Amino acid sequence: MRHAQTLLMPLDDGYRAASGNLILDSYDLAGFGSRFEELLAARMGSTVEVEWGLSKNLKPQFHACRTCNGHERVEIEGVGLQNMRDDYDSIDFTKHGTTTCPTCRGLGVEIRNFWQR
Repeated sequence: MRHAQTLLMPLDDGYRAASGNLILDSYDLAGFGSRFEELLAARMGSTVEVEWGLSKNLKPQFHACRTCNGHERVEIEGVGLQNMRDDYDSIDFTKHGTTTCPTCRGLGVEIRNFWQR
């Protein structure tokens, strides 16, 4: 499985998703997420895990995701990655690991029919 980061941004008359050298434009967002992910998988030739990012000027136009409350990430079991200051530093086991929100896939908002096929 391959991993891709994708940015969703507004245009004057629509929206654009960009990931590496792949760009897709649309006038509306209905089914846009699914179309882009299918196109990305076809281009990469394998299963792709897509982490979405939303431009800051689009975020206020939508309701926050109910799962992550707009934070784009959720806590998981285990300890989060920590950098040690030196060899004698200790691990803080109270810091939980996080992963991309499975509901909004990193957008932090709920976009109606975005994942519709």
